[in-house]
Amino acid sequence: MSVKKSGLIVPKFGALFTATEGASPLAVLDEFTKAAGPTTGSWNHWGHLSRENLPEPSSDGGDTTSYSTWLEMNTDSETEESVDSVTYSLAQLDAETIAAVSALNGKKVSMVELWFYGTKRFAGWCPSVKAAVSGRPAAGGTDQYAEMKLTLTILTPTINLVPLINVEGGIAPWPTPEAPNTLYIDDTAFVAAAA
Repeated sequence: MSVKKSGLIVPKFGALFTATEGASPLAVLDEFTKAAGPTTGSWNHWGHLSRENLPEPSSDGGDTTSYSTWLEMNTDSETEESVDSVTYSLAQLDAETIAAVSALNGKKVSMVELWFYGTKRFAGWCPSVKAAVSGRPAAGGTDQYAEMKLTLTILTPTINLVPLINVEGGIAPWPTPEAPNTLYIDDTAFVAAAA
């Protein structure tokens, strides 16, 4: 593998969107921007997120337990299921956002997270996550906005992780409904089923 500085991404800006559980963004991904999402599928844009406290992924569980008998050590082992989640710090605490996050609490939804860096975009889609509001809004100090924590626990693993480039030469910038498992990096296409 060669060293390429063009492969470095600093997520300067980002946006979070949710919709009803199982909603697919594949047909409307070009409509997602920093300021808005597509109306198809009723995707909700969560507005301003904290720059000081960026989305924080976590993973719990996944530990392996070894079983032994009196006769033999490590006769068998079992690995527990891991639970992955992402916590977002919502900074836009207008009445509409507070009402929306209250209605979302405890519900299962579909999630799209976008990162932006110059002309590059990176998208992650989880078709099923469970939302939980973590406590009340907290003051961020004199130099930060107040924030509210929203944790999305991943129930169905991410389907598509899609680095996007400034499209030239007719390269598809997003996976298409006809090829939903295709990952485009630069001018090379990778198919998940063959990887």
